[in-house]
Amino acid sequence: MQFHTHLLNNETATISIRLNKTELQSLRDFMHTDPTFENVMFPRGVVLLKRGMGWYRLDVLNDYDAVTKLKCALGIVKRWHFEFKAAMRRDQQLAAARANPNVVIQSFHSDTNSFQIRTKEQRCNSAPLPASPNQLQALVAKFGHHAR
Repeated sequence: MQFHTHLLNNETATISIRLNKTELQSLRDFMHTDPTFENVMFPRGVVLLKRGMGWYRLDVLNDYDAVTKLKCALGIVKRWHFEFKAAMRRDQQLAAARANPNVVIQSFHSDTNSFQIRTKEQRCNSAPLPASPNQLQALVAKFGHHAR
């Protein structure tokens, strides 16, 4: 995705954006655009218009306070692009992991990871191992002075 801002004044304010076909479809899904409409609508009367050759233009329907409306829409586009790149990276990592027959993909969701890869020989992480006497003594030495 590339974008060029043209925000000199409210009457001529536009933002030019270059998107490929996959990015455009992902943005349409992100904005819940009806497949029958060609344009993508944003909040506050901002619309994404097709210019040609992969270029699109963010334009406003009403010139009043157009610069702030376009900045808000550009923020939405940047947020979508961040999530789009993260999803593409995750798909590439999963494809690389699926190519190796000696690994198993354990799925889970958290704030930082969306999947975990382990080899078939590794133990499952569901049953923790009990602590050894040496590990228990190390914990007593480390935290024993706080128990008094």
